[in-house]
Amino acid sequence: MVRIVIVGTAILGIAVIMAITGRGGGNFYVPLLVASGLTMYQAATTGQFILVATAVAALLVFHKHKTIDWKLALVIDPPTDIMAFVGGYYAHIFSGITLNLFSLVYLS
Repeated sequence: MVRIVIVGTAILGIAVIMAITGRGGGNFYVPLLVASGLTMYQAATTGQFILVATAVAALLVFHKHKTIDWKLALVIDPPTDIMAFVGGYYAHIFSGITLNLFSLVYLS
């Protein structure tokens, strides 16, 4: 129970700092979650959830203070969303190619 409180407090602190500075923070969440006992897949998935929750919270705060350029966001976001799915699809394909090249070069 104590470990959960410590990890939760650390993640909250990291999330606040990352939201203020406009950074992601996944490179901090995942190692912290792995060190707390989660598997790599669980930590990566939980890290992505934390990133989404932090982004939504930051969006609400920045919208309240009217610091979001919605015209720019509506131009940038749709291509970003589409390319995220395209990148995810090709990452699966290229991960196998990269693994094969790595094994040919370094394990031969």
